[in-house]
Amino acid sequence: MNNPIIAIDGHVHVHPTSDVDSLLSAACRNLAQVAKAQGAGTWRGVLMLAEMREARWFESALGAAPAARSWSVQAAPGDPLALNATSAEGELTIVAGRQVVTSEGIEVLTLATRTVLNDGMSLGDTLNAAHAARALVVLPWGAGKWLGARGRMVESALQADSQRSVFAGDNGGRPQFWPTPGAFGTATRLGRAVLPGTDPLPLPGEEQRVGSFGFWIEGPPSAATGSALRDRLVAGAEVKDVHAFGRLQGPWQFVRNQAALRMRNKQSRRTS
Repeated sequence: MNNPIIAIDGHVHVHPTSDVDSLLSAACRNLAQVAKAQGAGTWRGVLMLAEMREARWFESALGAAPAARSWSVQAAPGDPLALNATSAEGELTIVAGRQVVTSEGIEVLTLATRTVLNDGMSLGDTLNAAHAARALVVLPWGAGKWLGARGRMVESALQADSQRSVFAGDNGGRPQFWPTPGAFGTATRLGRAVLPGTDPLPLPGEEQRVGSFGFWIEGPPSAATGSALRDRLVAGAEVKDVHAFGRLQGPWQFVRNQAALRMRNKQSRRTS
């Protein structure tokens, strides 16, 4: 294959504790391996941000250079939804986006938008607001978050989406032993692609995973702009057009990360 590709990590967090330089370098290396494996003549790596709560990393990067030693991060010319990150290692496109949590406890990614939605709205109201913001809307898998009634709500949201503009999202933190979520089957039956991303945790070393789990589509680097990617995926992200890459997490790593995350959250509550 010599066709150009766009390699995308569809779920990226830059946590306050993240080493930005390390994150970008890891993403570049990981996405370059994807392009090499596909034999792509040219390629472009894309990180789709899903910033949480009070996080404003994208906006801060527009106003001043973020803390990075070997990477330069600047606004992408003519593309208000994207940043260009460049270094001797390569070049990446970083697309704005948010992650919100509904009143039911369901996570919703509003990608390729700078509109900030509030947590705590119902799933229906959140989806309506996300569409009004012209976001690429993804319902991402999360450990324990698609069980029972919430899982049924996710499947219902996918089935009720007559415009084919809501997607299910896989997660690089999903363990190998976890059954394939029913929502993925629902999306596939509807002819809609599942959009994967790493979803790095706020734990030491997690930034090394960025770019290791995601998807690629055919297209030249010039098509890797925030609005162009959003419009293309919303208009035609069918199963045959989206090619997933990456490995699910091993059981030991999953258990270790979940224990570390619970300990971190417990310590945070004690100090708040």
